Amino acid sequence: MRSPREGSSRSSPLSARGGLAFWVPNLARAFVADCPQPPPGLEDNIFWFEALTVLAALEWVINYVEPLPTRLAIYTDNLNTVQIFDSFKATPSFDELLLRPAQHHRGRALKRALRRRTSICAIPLHRYFHTPSTYAGGITQMLSISLTSRQPVRQPWTFDRLVRERAVALGYAIDKSTRITYTSHVQSYLTFCKIHGFPIDPTIDTLSFYVVFMCHHIKPDSVDSYLSGICNQLEGLYPHVRQNRRSPLVSRTLKGCIRLFNTPPNRKLPLSVENVLNLLQHFPPSCYENYLFRAILVCGFFGLHRLGELVVSDNRQLHDSRKVIKRSSIRVFDDNFSYVLPTHKAQPYFQGHHVLISADHPDVNPVIIFKEYLDRRDARFRFHSALWITTDGKHPSRAWFLARLRHVLPPTYAGHSLRAGGATYFAARGWSDDRIQALGRWSSEAYRIYIRENPVVLQALLHGRVLQRS
Repeated sequence: MRSPREGSSRSSPLSARGGLAFWVPNLARAFVADCPQPPPGLEDNIFWFEALTVLAALEWVINYVEPLPTRLAIYTDNLNTVQIFDSFKATPSFDELLLRPAQHHRGRALKRALRRRTSICAIPLHRYFHTPSTYAGGITQMLSISLTSRQPVRQPWTFDRLVRERAVALGYAIDKSTRITYTSHVQSYLTFCKIHGFPIDPTIDTLSFYVVFMCHHIKPDSVDSYLSGICNQLEGLYPHVRQNRRSPLVSRTLKGCIRLFNTPPNRKLPLSVENVLNLLQHFPPSCYENYLFRAILVCGFFGLHRLGELVVSDNRQLHDSRKVIKRSSIRVFDDNFSYVLPTHKAQPYFQGHHVLISADHPDVNPVIIFKEYLDRRDARFRFHSALWITTDGKHPSRAWFLARLRHVLPPTYAGHSLRAGGATYFAARGWSDDRIQALGRWSSEAYRIYIRENPVVLQALLHGRVLQRS
């Protein structure tokens, strides 16, 4: 052995001599055995005997070496053997050899050793053993490896790090705000189970009872969203939860509650061009904060933005610097300007989306308003990376924008009024559906739902087409 906590062994099948062998050079010990009867069809397959020898060396270390070495290197001259023990993938004939460590009576100790630094290395051993060639059955290839497909050298991770990094990736599978919302949904379900004495297991009966109970307290449409959050959060513990959610009993229970308790939605009104002009008049270009509000207003209206794409959340836990529009992405010309929106609802993977706003509007010129803000922003915060900055050097929040909006307009207008108002404006000007859909970054199905749920936009579309034909 190299040290009290390190070990190495060498293995090789002696098919030409009628046996198998491995030895530990530092202990001057060798082990030889006759070739056993291989599975049917593998009588002339040298790779099966190679893998069997490696497995024998590994089991010998586990069973007879105390204390168990922290590092173990098994040397062989066969790259195929290295590959199957590294990837645990091979043809079905080798399944028994690969599954043997997990089925061994000391399988737990063996798996612990495999999770440690167990290396199976391919080196030339011709000076020690005669390596069987074609006449000894060495013509069958177990794995086909192309020389052009070699992977770069990467350091292996510990098992604990793999588990940790996977947990981090799973945590980012959904957005922060969605995760917090889903957590609230699960808390609602857990509270329901606790006060009624039901087990947490989301069976069909439990979910249907939950639907009935919650529909008496909140809107049925919200209960449908609650079920989505419950499925997302509990799926790891109860894989059958989505199947139970789609069951006829749960679906029909929800439909019945919608018929019984649903009420018309209370939608916020879309902004009109007159509203935009009114806001610009109440916030003249007299101070930096007004310049900022005016620029966000025209970008949200003519760029069909959700308010959350231009300002940050009031909840600091939901802040994400990657979602902030960068000053470096701005391109300004005489008749238009553009910037890169890092992410949006239809594309949440930070691939970036170019938003272009032109000056071709009869009542408002958004290019002039944007340039006025940009000049003052660059004079104050020349080295700040974000586009939208308040006087105190922070990102404008949702509450900051809505406070100014409601200073002029009634509560029937809110953040989404920007996006709905812009879509209505372009529809009234005769823009086609696909053009508005592309500008607003809607997917096809989402745009159809949006038009159906916002009759004022549909009416503007029809009115714009009539004007265009006349």
